[in-house]
Amino acid sequence: MKILIFAESKIFIDEIRQTISSLEAEIIITTDWGGCAALLSAYHFSAVIINLRPPEYGGSLDLGLINFIKANYPSNNVLAIYDRKATFSSAADENTSKRVAALSGAKAVFSNDKDLYKIKSYMISVLDFTLSNNLSNQSTTYLPSLAQYLNDGSIISHYQPIVSLKEPDCTIAYEALARSKTPCLLGNPEVLFTYAAHSQLFSEIDYACIKSGLSSGLKPAKGSLLFLNVQPRSLTDINFAEKILSLVNENGLNPSDIVLELTEQREVLNPLMYNRAIKHLKKEGFIIAIDDFGEGNSNLDIILNTSPKIIKISGKIVRHVENLKTVRSMIKGIARQNKAANIKTVAEFIETKEQAEILRDLGVDYGQGWYFSRAKPAIEFNSIS
Repeated sequence: MKILIFAESKIFIDEIRQTISSLEAEIIITTDWGGCAALLSAYHFSAVIINLRPPEYGGSLDLGLINFIKANYPSNNVLAIYDRKATFSSAADENTSKRVAALSGAKAVFSNDKDLYKIKSYMISVLDFTLSNNLSNQSTTYLPSLAQYLNDGSIISHYQPIVSLKEPDCTIAYEALARSKTPCLLGNPEVLFTYAAHSQLFSEIDYACIKSGLSSGLKPAKGSLLFLNVQPRSLTDINFAEKILSLVNENGLNPSDIVLELTEQREVLNPLMYNRAIKHLKKEGFIIAIDDFGEGNSNLDIILNTSPKIIKISGKIVRHVENLKTVRSMIKGIARQNKAANIKTVAEFIETKEQAEILRDLGVDYGQGWYFSRAKPAIEFNSIS
């Protein structure tokens, strides 16, 4: 069972860890709101323990987080724990805070004064945690600060090939995918990019990933393309397009070797800046692709506004191609329409030979997924070539 502790105070964290030290659990600790939201998007926690601070010291953020969890991850049990002596001047204030926390979505509210000993009992009797006599049955991991993680240059790239569905032995491109240099929670791409989104670090994370994708040692065969992911919102940052161009030039590549794959993490807030950046990148020779077509914001409007040369059909659609006739009809229509517009199609997350053959017969140009290869370090592909 997993426990998430969210607090900025080391004293509070140590106190809670000591209180629940005999429970059999995996404990993850974060001191950052965005990190907490990212972890919740990737994992289910049997208990989320939040330090409920006074309003003047961040209490409104704590209540906001409780509300956020209730709205988006209601199956996670929130335990709000406050410092009774520091927070309240009267019993009436204390009772009011308890009610507010409960209304915000806390499953239970405790103080770290008179109620501290009750927390473990509650977790055992209500949340079904178990006691363990073996300390090795409990592990504790801290989520690194994203800003520090980026400053330390902790991102490396692995590469996944994209092949011709008509000639599966023909690799036409590689996609650079972010990985962590050392084992770490931020090595999970869902945690990494959700953390960045909640922290408004769109361009920072994209820059780090693009830099890594260009410098992690891949030596593709002549004529092969390199796919690099970028969030459209990053392109609304002044000079971000120029930064991409500089990185490409520094690594001895031509823009025409690069496919910028637009991933729709968040809605574009400045269409004017975005359109200018796309126009500039195309003029320099970059190829534009749309990721996850068929889900979220990746729709015909984006294709019309961006005029990409490649679209990638979402793996959430591809996974059903063997079993659902409606999906096959949809993909056939997508392939036909894009072929007429001279746009190449890539099917993502192909896991079986049968899927690859069906997609080929439906008119999809290229394929990507575990059936062909998992993402690997550059050296494994360089040795093949």
